[in-house]
Amino acid sequence: MERVFTQADVEQYARLGGDSNPIHLDPQVAQAAGLEGCVVHGMLYAGLFPAIIAARQPGAIYLKQDLRFRHPVPVGATVRAQVAVIRVSSNRVVLETKCHLLRSNGDPAILVLDGEALALLPTDTVDGRNA
Repeated sequence: MERVFTQADVEQYARLGGDSNPIHLDPQVAQAAGLEGCVVHGMLYAGLFPAIIAARQPGAIYLKQDLRFRHPVPVGATVRAQVAVIRVSSNRVVLETKCHLLRSNGDPAILVLDGEALALLPTDTVDGRNA
């Protein structure tokens, strides 16, 4: 899944989530912190993972995540989120999660986030009726 987060997205997330850290909202503060400009909230682009899981397995429940933020994501950059199955046990699936910044040609440039997630699959998916 690919997404470009705009400044409007970041501002809305700040309002809804209450994270008004000025590195997300004020370019001068972001630059004073050593960034090129405002950056996207990490949890905003981490929110792509449950969206991918729900699209692939409707009814799945996102139980747990372990995230490592590796690099800031500038507002307006293209991010690609990916999820891969590590193992399935009963109706639980452990997933590898990754987000990359993309180059203009669409190739991954920088790993910005990685980790693991745990999801509970609907029982009809596990027994093969909805696979």
